[in-house]
Parts: sequence; structure tokens; C-alpha cells
Amino acid sequence: MRTSAHLAAAVHWRSARVYDDFAEQRELAVKLAGIGKTGEPGAIDLNMEEPRKLVHLSRQLIRWGDMDAYGHVNNTVYFRYMEQARVEWLETVGYRCNAEQEAPVIVHADCSFLLPLSYPGTIEVHVFAGNAGRSSLVTFYELRLQGDDRLYAEGSAKIVWINPASGKSVSLPESLRRLAADTTYGIGERRET
Repeated sequence: MRTSAHLAAAVHWRSARVYDDFAEQRELAVKLAGIGKTGEPGAIDLNMEEPRKLVHLSRQLIRWGDMDAYGHVNNTVYFRYMEQARVEWLETVGYRCNAEQEAPVIVHADCSFLLPLSYPGTIEVHVFAGNAGRSSLVTFYELRLQGDDRLYAEGSAKIVWINPASGKSVSLPESLRRLAADTTYGIGERRET
């Protein structure tokens, strides 16, 4: 007789095999979705070949409630990890994320799940800034388990600066644009805005 523990172990093993096939799945997803192709309007390169620089490191605890029925962190939670890291970085450089002032919204986000994360553990989310547009900035993320050099997930988010009263995009703050372009600015540095 199979118990739920047997089923969970089989599902976890099967999902681990899926992660092993990631490169093939990623190639298929890119082909089907038409994303990650350099030169296409609005495309974000999943291979992260766009110029970028490390601007923040966030350490976050994996909570037991982050896991799903398969015994690993649910895919939606990875977006929360990236969101928390992005907010930490923006607040570190002087930008509060609230509806009372001009602030960023996400217009595109993606995540590639490379290895399963599970409780307990501490993840490290590396935040990278890409090139700045008139009102936008692409940010990139690498998720690793603390003490493990393997890449567990990678993603990106395109943020657009908006006026919350009008709901329309506004120019990216010049100080944030300079931070993204400043090759001497790096992780752990606080800049006045």
C-alpha cells in the first residue's frame, strides 16, 4: 500500500528530475514564448547577457510555509524573494516604495527555476541593475542557498517609475539612473539621492 509519504517522495524525485532537464525546458520555453531573444522589442534576455552590475545582496530565511505539497519552495514564492530584495535595494539607495510618491511598478517579471529550494535554509538573492531607459530599469536576480555556490534560480524584473496619482510613467529619477550607470558604485554602498 502506498502512503502519502511514498507519493510525496515520488513526486519530489520526479520534480528533481525535471530540474535536471532544465536547459532543454528553458530552450523550449524561450522558443514557445518568444522571450529571451536579443533584438526583439521589449524582450528580456534570459541568459542575462545584458550589461549589469551587482548592487545588492539580500539574505532571507526560507519559511516552512514557503513550501508546497511537493516538499519544495513554491514557484510563486521565488517572486516574493526577488521582490523583497528589490525593495531592500531601493530603500538602501533612498527610495521608499509607497503610493504617496513617485515609485516603481513591475511591468514584466520572469524566473527560471534551476534547482529546488526547501526548508530550512537561508537564501541569498543577488540583485543586479541593468541599463536604464527613460522611465524604466531592468533588474536581474540570482538566488543561491547560503553556503552553496550553485545557482538555484535566476530572474529579472523590468520596473517603470510612475506617478501614482496619474498612473502614468515618469522619468526615472536621475540619481537612480546615475547609480545604474556608475561603474564605481557597488554592493553595500549607500548613496544620497
